Order: sequence, then structure tokens, then C-alpha cells
Amino acid sequence: MIGTATSDPARAAGGACLTITALTLLALRLIRTWVTDASDERSRAQQAVQRADEDRVRYVAAQAALEVERDRLRRDTEDIVQKAEEERIALHAKLHQEFEERRGQLIAETFEAAFRILKAGDLPVQGAQGKEVIPFPSLDRLGSRPTTPGRDISRL
Repeated sequence: MIGTATSDPARAAGGACLTITALTLLALRLIRTWVTDASDERSRAQQAVQRADEDRVRYVAAQAALEVERDRLRRDTEDIVQKAEEERIALHAKLHQEFEERRGQLIAETFEAAFRILKAGDLPVQGAQGKEVIPFPSLDRLGSRPTTPGRDISRL
């Protein structure tokens, strides 16, 4: 400006070039800052990473809760099965005892009824009359048969 005011063209041209150069450098600096400024992207990326970490923590917590619930269900099921088995064994023992008691009563009643019938003479006692018992072969008959060569056992 001084060159223009004093009518000095060299100073005016030099001042204009310096002014244009300074403005160009300022513009280039602002463009560079604007292009290379990734603070917004960094903050968005950091927020995304933070959300992903929170999701991962929630997932791990849910997985741990699921595992705990699965273990509890497994224990409850085992307890139910064990109680059912104990009840089954107790019921089996009770029914077996009732069966044996009833069986004993029926046997006693049957013997008592049979004794009364025999005592009254309504049922004749039958012995082994007319029946023949087949005797077991004697050892002298077994010794008279030839044996197989090379063996000490006789064949019948």
C-alpha cells in the first residue's frame, strides 16, 4: 500500500506479491488443516469402538448368565431325577412288602382251607400208587461200554 500511495510501482508490485503469497499460504494452510483434520472421524471411530466394547461386555455377561442358568437347570433336573428315583425305589419296596404280605396271607388261607378240606374228608389223599420212578443208570452198566480212542469218557 505504501508503494501505491507514493507512486512507487516496484514497491506496489512487491507488496502485492507478498500479500498474494501470504494469502495463498494461509489458504493452503486452512485447506491442509481441513483435509487432514480427522478429529471428527477419530471421535466417531472411538465412539464406535466404545459401543462395540459395550456390546461385547453385554454379550459376555449374557453368555455367563446363560451358562449359570444352564447349570442351574441341569442341577434342578438331576435333583428331580434323583427324587423320582428315590420315590420309585420307595414305592417298589412298599409294593413288594404289600405283595409279600398278601402272598403270605393267601398261602396261609390256602393251607388252612386245604387242611379243613382234608380234615372233613372231602378230598382224598392220593399217594404214588400206580406210578413208576425211572431209576438212574448204575455205574456197572456205564463201565461195560467201549470208550472213544484217546478219551477216558465213555459214551452213553
